[in-house]
Amino acid sequence: MTRCQSGRDLACLAQVQSISGGMRLDLPSSVGTIRLPPGAVSEPLGSNPDGRKFILEDSTVLEIWVTPEPAVGLAATGGTGAGPIGSCDTRIGRFAATVTRAALVAPSGDSVFVGLLNITLDQQHALNVAVRTATGPSRDAVLNEVPAFLQLR
Repeated sequence: MTRCQSGRDLACLAQVQSISGGMRLDLPSSVGTIRLPPGAVSEPLGSNPDGRKFILEDSTVLEIWVTPEPAVGLAATGGTGAGPIGSCDTRIGRFAATVTRAALVAPSGDSVFVGLLNITLDQQHALNVAVRTATGPSRDAVLNEVPAFLQLR
């Protein structure tokens, strides 16, 4: 297994310490494991058999799913608009990855900050991790932590 914390473009993702303790869960399609902080709740990602949803104690939501190719694009409904969107390419261990950050603004003016980390594992598997938080700094902090949470095969 590859521990996913080296070989990163620090302008794209800052390096953080991996966590100890917490709970270790298998990722969809047997692509590896994720170690999440204590108190995280795991549930199905809708009807997607290749996905899981994790809710952290601070209400941060991680959605993780495996696809044949990296997921691209962000979608919003109900008059929600997109604020600034940024994207960068990096490496997580031996894997190519793309990080996308965006702010979605509801008609009420409330914002949700989202991030998407796409990791190309091989020619048939991509691991996609969507992060949803209440602030831009918390989204960025969680995106930086995700590679330290992962152990990929």
